[in-house]
Amino acid sequence: MIYSEIIPSKTGETIPLFIDKKPMHSKYNPHAECLAENVEEGFYVIGGIGGSFHIKSLLEKLGKDSFVLAVEDDRESLVFALESGISQAVRQDNRVQFCTINELEFQLKNLYLPVLYSSFFYLSQRAWETHAENAALRIKAIIQETLSSISADYSVQAHFGKQWQKNIIQNLMQIKPCKPPFVPSDKIAGIIAAGPSLDKSILELKQNLEETVIFCTDTAYQTLQKHSIEPDYLVSIDCQNLSLEHFRNYSTHSKDKKACVILDLGSSPEIARFMNKQGHDVYFTSSFHPLSKMASGKFNIPVINSGSGTVAIAACDIARLCGARKIKLYGADFAYSGGKPYAKGTYLDSIYGRTSGRTSTSETLFSALMYRTELKPCKPIFSSDLENPLTSSVLESYSEALSAWAKGNSYKYENGFLSLSSTGNLSLPEQKTIDERQFIADYLDHIGKICEKSTFELKKDEYFYGVLPFVAWQKNMLKDDNISIFEHLKLAYDDINRYTNIYEE
Repeated sequence: MIYSEIIPSKTGETIPLFIDKKPMHSKYNPHAECLAENVEEGFYVIGGIGGSFHIKSLLEKLGKDSFVLAVEDDRESLVFALESGISQAVRQDNRVQFCTINELEFQLKNLYLPVLYSSFFYLSQRAWETHAENAALRIKAIIQETLSSISADYSVQAHFGKQWQKNIIQNLMQIKPCKPPFVPSDKIAGIIAAGPSLDKSILELKQNLEETVIFCTDTAYQTLQKHSIEPDYLVSIDCQNLSLEHFRNYSTHSKDKKACVILDLGSSPEIARFMNKQGHDVYFTSSFHPLSKMASGKFNIPVINSGSGTVAIAACDIARLCGARKIKLYGADFAYSGGKPYAKGTYLDSIYGRTSGRTSTSETLFSALMYRTELKPCKPIFSSDLENPLTSSVLESYSEALSAWAKGNSYKYENGFLSLSSTGNLSLPEQKTIDERQFIADYLDHIGKICEKSTFELKKDEYFYGVLPFVAWQKNMLKDDNISIFEHLKLAYDDINRYTNIYEE
């Protein structure tokens, strides 16, 4: 608690005193207080609430499409501040939200949408920052870290937003009933990734085929095929058409078994088409893409956690949802070994083999792939027997994401297995077959309608969030800050409507 009491000002309003009895606002005219003379429209984080005179002044200068997130040091201080008459009045404005420092990260991730606000600002009330210096430093650190995370996510949306949108709509049209993936209680789920240790551990997999339900990642599929192993389930989540390369040299070594292909709704629809023609069942899952999540409830599509967007983590989470109590990881190195980035037999072997020559061998190409970022020695968590293992910051983040996934789902890694300590069985649902064209028509109809809403109303509409990644891509392509969010929504509606109709024809 940073406040002690309230006192009346000369104008009659009450102002708070800090613990040291110094006033936060002017005793003579607190209404004259302002954070900045000239302000731009955008998203504002304000350090310090107190009597809210400075917040009221800022809101009076801002338009209806700006937003203010006001932060107080702790819960006690926030409750105290909200008791003032000015704070209660400010609280009624739908452009403002109050929170504590401990809630700041959560609120930022939920309220700050780069596609909606062209500018971001941090301002603090001067007396509050002087008194609560450590709190102000914490706010700045949280903002910096959270914005970095939001920026990374937005960059991905800006790059893949249109591809995701098209893939999701086209994949919805390919949903067919099939038997849901399942792991019997007496079986081990084997997750097959394409790390270099798979060259050795695949021999162990061959010895334990009878007791293992195999979940193979797309990158490792050709490696398993070269060893005459047909997985039970084949997992792919990448939206790019390049992912089809993992499946092009298709062949099956089992007359009695064909892998069920598990795809993210945002995956390349070419994979579903190709594998369906080969007689494989295709089962769809949903990521955290907002349009994908909207469809998940309509079609009985399970939402999975792929950590940082890693297919190995996606495969682990699917195995968990299938009821796996014990998971064995093969090739989940998140490291390079002995000058190799992947196990033998991946699609890169054939691609680099075709393009290699005297001056640019496949080894040269693999080295360029590995050393495109700085590498450092490491001790992999989920594999062993690696020769001089090296990792990068990206691979390290994948390993940390898998560790976080395991901890968050009560799996403990010991003796080479991820073992589930808690009880209870999970299972995946059978996917519904509904009128997907009607779903898409309703989606387009709602996008057309939200073009007429206010910014405040937009943020409460799930259809707005469903189209946001596409709008992010569109803004990145047009690079024109003078185009409003509503104009972007209208452009998005026209574009989505056009290519959806072309596809249906």
